[in-house]
Amino acid sequence: MREVISRPFTPPGDSISIFLAWTADHGRTGLTREALISPSQMQPLQASLRGEGYMLQRAETKREIDGLNEEKQRRHDEEKSAQASRVAYWITRGHAEWHVSGANTSGLPIFNLVLRMYGDDPKFSIAVTRGTQGPDDVGRSRKLANVLETILAARDALDVNPSKVHLDIAFTDAAGTRWLRTEDGKLQAVNDDFEFENVDERLVDRLVPLRPKA
Repeated sequence: MREVISRPFTPPGDSISIFLAWTADHGRTGLTREALISPSQMQPLQASLRGEGYMLQRAETKREIDGLNEEKQRRHDEEKSAQASRVAYWITRGHAEWHVSGANTSGLPIFNLVLRMYGDDPKFSIAVTRGTQGPDDVGRSRKLANVLETILAARDALDVNPSKVHLDIAFTDAAGTRWLRTEDGKLQAVNDDFEFENVDERLVDRLVPLRPKA
């Protein structure tokens, strides 16, 4: 027959987890929780266990809600940037001339397109307004290439290394959101009144005189 211990019991410390570990350890020596805990002590212990279980359940629920919110935000961001993600411009250099290519494969127009052409050596930063652009596949813009070559020729830099010449764009999509795409391809929403700052000059591509072909 199991011996019943009737001596008063004081849990070791305030932590319920420490207490349970302590009772489990003593259980291996032949003592049971029923023997260690008097009826008057059982009720507050059960309440503590329920409280700890509630906190664990609450933390798990919060993690699930946070995960759902993150997924909802991700889908919202994807939908918001669906058109903007299909718009891009870039610079390349051929054997004897520069090229500025662009694409808007979204099927919708973009508005107030502004390109910032800038260089490392020589240093320059020019904002070029292009205005409204309809949907189009990848193509080269002779007007933008002319602007770039005019800028470089004025600095005696037509033969500069292409890696030293960069291009960022800002535009407004059909939903009215303004976007900035930097040379590294990163896309981010910006304020409606966003403009490129610290530029040397602001030009309109169609107003720049065409350079004669070499």
